[in-house]
Order: sequence, then structure tokens, then C-alpha cells
Amino acid sequence: MHRILYGGYILLSGLLLLAIVAFNWFKDIINESTFLGYHTLVVRKGLKIGFILFLASEVMLFLGFF
Repeated sequence: MHRILYGGYILLSGLLLLAIVAFNWFKDIINESTFLGYHTLVVRKGLKIGFILFLASEVMLFLGFF
């Protein structure tokens, strides 16, 4: 991999770290919404709008390729 001796290990460790961070982030979101009750109506609406905007941007990205 471009003469980097341990490039594959660096890639795998980065992907593993990314997976750990994403798992913990989703775990925190679920705990906050179900057990702690921090997600008010406004927060839930913002999360929903943010997710819809993310999906719309992904659709526009893929439509831009075709």
C-alpha cells in the first residue's frame, strides 16, 4: 500500500475505531431518548428533519452521478 509497511493494520485500526465511536454514539442517543427522557418534542423533530435532509442530500448526490 504505497510502501507503507503496516498500512493495512492502520486502515483496520481506523475502521475499528470508527465502528466503536459510532456504536457508542448510537447507544448514547438511545439511552438519552428512552431511559433519561432528554428528547423533547423539539429535539425529536430536529432529529427527524436532520435525517430527512441527510437522505435528500444522498439522493441528490447519486442523481448527480447519473
